[in-house]
Amino acid sequence: MAKLLKLRGGTTSQHSSFTGAEREVTVDTDKETLVVHNGSQAGGFPLARADGSGTSNFTITGELDCATLDVSGDADIDGTLEADAITIGGTAIASVLSPVAGSSSIVTTGALDSGSITSGFGNIDVGSSSVTANGGVVVDNITIDGTEIDLSSGDLTLDVEGDIILDAKGQQIYFKKDGTTFGQVQTEASPSSFSFESTVSDGDIIFKGNDGGSSITALTIDMSEAGSATFNNNVTAFSDERLKSNIETIDGGLAKILSMRGVTYTKDDKDNVGVIAQEVEKVIPQIVMTADDEMGTKSVDYSRITAVLIEAVKELTKRVEELENK
Repeated sequence: MAKLLKLRGGTTSQHSSFTGAEREVTVDTDKETLVVHNGSQAGGFPLARADGSGTSNFTITGELDCATLDVSGDADIDGTLEADAITIGGTAIASVLSPVAGSSSIVTTGALDSGSITSGFGNIDVGSSSVTANGGVVVDNITIDGTEIDLSSGDLTLDVEGDIILDAKGQQIYFKKDGTTFGQVQTEASPSSFSFESTVSDGDIIFKGNDGGSSITALTIDMSEAGSATFNNNVTAFSDERLKSNIETIDGGLAKILSMRGVTYTKDDKDNVGVIAQEVEKVIPQIVMTADDEMGTKSVDYSRITAVLIEAVKELTKRVEELENK
């Protein structure tokens, strides 16, 4: 017949002040576990049950090998946590903290495949470090992947305290609608200049504004007319005497006008009238400009011919008056 060994026991509260004798073993009736005493430590040393229940803290100096680890409180890992897969569940994760000062990164030697981090996660604070996502980043309806930022719906607003800088190593910045380019701004390699370009066939460039609450079209550059410009109102230029020096009346205005000719011509399959810049340049070089392009294309400031016409009319009027007085 088996012998019955019955140990002394008591509640956890009773054990808290009990030192017992050296090597004495008692039973904690609340925790239903054995307690080993050394004769001096109040409360003794409770032993863990085989299933681990009833034990609030574990200190593992070696290796923990288990099928499932369910932690309802905090898990403090001072060394390295190595796992093939980690699933973090629950209703919400308020924060993930790295309390180690100077820690440069969290490293995965393989791949971190967690599906997604969804709403309710809280904030992810990486401090001054960087986040590398080779597979792209999805925030709400914004997808950032490689060289593109895509929105599945709505508008994209860039709201910054400072300036917005577009810095492209290439020459063009393109504007598109539904994938089709309709315009671009670019720098010209030679000569160095900045240009706006409508890339749609016969697509006009239009400048609009607001005049006293009403929308107006201030300027239309008609590409179907080879760049004909139409202003909504007057086009004026500075002509203040205080801005000029060496002012002299034009001499021989009538002779200059008689030395020029008005012509009809065809350009871009359209008939037109005007003058020839090279001919005008021989008579009034001040109103002929030469472009800094491969052809050295010449243009005429037609408005400034008016000054020569004024003096020509005055000369002609004087001659008429002289004839009338004879």
